[in-house]
Amino acid sequence: MLCFQDLFILHEWSLLCHLLFLSCFLFFTLKAYLIRPLPVYLDFSCFKPPSSCKVSFSDFRKIVSGIESFDDQSVEFMAKTLTTSGLGQETYLPPALHCTPPKTHHLESIKEAEMVMFPVMDDLLSKTKLSPLDIDILIVNCSGFCPSPSLCSLVVNKYSMRSDVKSYNLSGMGCSAGAIGIDLALNLLKTRENSNSIVISTEVLSSGWYPGHEKSKLHLNSVFRMGSAWILLTNKREAKKKSRYKVLSSLRTQRAFDDRAYFAAYREEDSSGELGVTFKKDLLQAVGETLRSHMTILGSQILPLTEKLRHALISEVAKGLKLDARDVEAALMTLHRFGNQSSSSWCYELAYMEGQQLGTLKQPMG
Repeated sequence: MLCFQDLFILHEWSLLCHLLFLSCFLFFTLKAYLIRPLPVYLDFSCFKPPSSCKVSFSDFRKIVSGIESFDDQSVEFMAKTLTTSGLGQETYLPPALHCTPPKTHHLESIKEAEMVMFPVMDDLLSKTKLSPLDIDILIVNCSGFCPSPSLCSLVVNKYSMRSDVKSYNLSGMGCSAGAIGIDLALNLLKTRENSNSIVISTEVLSSGWYPGHEKSKLHLNSVFRMGSAWILLTNKREAKKKSRYKVLSSLRTQRAFDDRAYFAAYREEDSSGELGVTFKKDLLQAVGETLRSHMTILGSQILPLTEKLRHALISEVAKGLKLDARDVEAALMTLHRFGNQSSSSWCYELAYMEGQQLGTLKQPMG
């Protein structure tokens, strides 16, 4: 039988075990709380091209009809693609592509890059009351134009940024490059407290103009238009009061292992040696599969428990992306007004939704 002394020792050990468990629990809880990343806040500005760059359907047809490398079939195909694409009559092409023939040499592409990037930087710095010297991280994504010095260097040189600014230049990543740039910035900010990061999303159209006859490569000429967005992401505490958005989560999925996704948008030479981007039907399927999985994962992370239980929306979206007119309104209206702007399109869509909430935009057509 246990004596009183044995019971006392067991009681002491039990108490110590409980205290040890409690201290370990508190330690790991406090550690997780203390080392969790600081909140990241977001602001942005979008490029509004000058009126001189506007191109109507008739303007576009006139431009491509005057280019000797295009035959009648190519002209008709591009014109038909444009009229059925959802683009409106006031989208924008860079000055180099208003010329006959288009000016697609390197110097014109540099001029276009400066045209779409610098005014937006000035606007963003003005709105956020920041100096170029306040920028700690700079990320530029441009899929088709990768000069040397890089576009990052072009920006650093223009604005005389600090010698220790961390710069990254992303290329070849297509329409997803804007989201990839945001994800990279968020990961970098996890290791750098009290920092400002700028992500520049743009495309330089003059470097990607296709002068050949293959229909799968002519889509880019017809629907891609000028666009650029500068996104500020910061984990500075004071940004909480003045920033428009707080970033809740980000998710990136690699799809290059799948041949259908890998070859869905593929830059290659045609049979005549002309370089262009081939768009295949697999592109829609690859994008749809990624969106379904992302909406399911991000929805489960962001929505509170009661919303997860009440909303069958996530699972429904995962099954078929059954979106109504309101869900796609911002995307369709942005496409109509500005065209396909590749990686910067989401910022224009966000600006559209802001305008709708503030009542500064006319009611959507249709």
